[in-house]
Amino acid sequence: MDRQLAATVIATFRDADAAQHKERLKRFSARRWQRNFRWLDASGLALYFLQALRTRNIEDAAPAVVLSQLERRYNSNRQRTAFLFEEFARIDTAFRKACVAYVNLKGFTLVPDYCPDLSLRYQMDCDFLIAKRDASKCAGVLASLGYSLIATNDHVMEFKTDDGRTPHLRDLYKSKPQKSVELHVCDEARFDSHPELLRRSRVMTMNGYSYPALSREDMFLSQALHLCGHFRSEWTRISWLLEFRRFVREHADDDSFWQEIGARAEHENDCALAVGMAARMAQKAFGELGADRLTNWPLPAPVALWIDRYGDDVLLADFPGSKLYLLLESAICGEQSASEIRRRLLPRSAPAPVVAAPSAGLGKRILAAAARWGYYFFRLRFHLRAGSRYLVASWHWKRLGKVQDANQAGRSSGCVADVAD
Repeated sequence: MDRQLAATVIATFRDADAAQHKERLKRFSARRWQRNFRWLDASGLALYFLQALRTRNIEDAAPAVVLSQLERRYNSNRQRTAFLFEEFARIDTAFRKACVAYVNLKGFTLVPDYCPDLSLRYQMDCDFLIAKRDASKCAGVLASLGYSLIATNDHVMEFKTDDGRTPHLRDLYKSKPQKSVELHVCDEARFDSHPELLRRSRVMTMNGYSYPALSREDMFLSQALHLCGHFRSEWTRISWLLEFRRFVREHADDDSFWQEIGARAEHENDCALAVGMAARMAQKAFGELGADRLTNWPLPAPVALWIDRYGDDVLLADFPGSKLYLLLESAICGEQSASEIRRRLLPRSAPAPVVAAPSAGLGKRILAAAARWGYYFFRLRFHLRAGSRYLVASWHWKRLGKVQDANQAGRSSGCVADVAD
């Protein structure tokens, strides 16, 4: 990918004169744009970028062939989103008829606070938070709708329909025969899936259809926790930060809302860290948030150092990301993270299946097996490449930590430490 072009695209969402954005974007040739489409798509910014060009009336800042490809993506995604909403409504209706306790997460519930138009988002699946007692019933409902359970743990059950194919990148925005659903099971030990979220839910309406969603406060904290979870993993889609920033700027003057968020965060350390990291990373990517309370949100010194040193590297990473998040784990958890970091550096278990196992048909089973093995080697290459880069970065990170410790010791003793980096 072209990191300079990627950085210029991200800067387009910052507050600046449209002519300045146009001048910077026109420096890049069509060939350089073509090399960056993979990053544009994976980052979730492709369609938001098209909207930014239109809003600023600078569509000619990008080559005509690039603008045409973006417009085709938008038209395809609009059709795909409409298809996905029909499936979402079908599942939602089935859950309601089954009398299960649930709310919808992310996706369609983000309009209009986080996203002005769902056709601008790339949404892969439908997410639901369900009561633990209803887990088997919900799984049965999905089975009756043609879904198969392909992966599960204590917190999430992942379902897909039987297709046996991995979607190709060129078809990213097109409607696909395979559909995906994630069921997040309530857990009293986790804020982002606590049963209280179901009891505090509200009703939202889109296209004349009503459905349960998280309260505004719970949704904001859930978005922050979602972002923090991805900061602590290999890949973060930058468009999530853009959506987070949109909400903050739209509600910057809502003092009662931010007071409630602050009160909640005081009792939930995970929420406090998540909000601080999401705010700092969103500001690093897209500029001032406009909400003083978030701009000055406290962060642990090692976490703030990681964002300052590696935040840009994470934002500009090509898919599927990097292992720099392992340095963040050490910043958050200290020595307790050592064994977990070693485990994640080169996992010993195979990745979760990316397609449901076909129930019949030799051809479909061969396609599914090819998809699984292709994904296995894709992940293996990533672990080897990203792991080697992490080992180099970890050496520099240790030196940064020593410098920070020395500077803090110097400040506490009333003298200035002279430490070379």
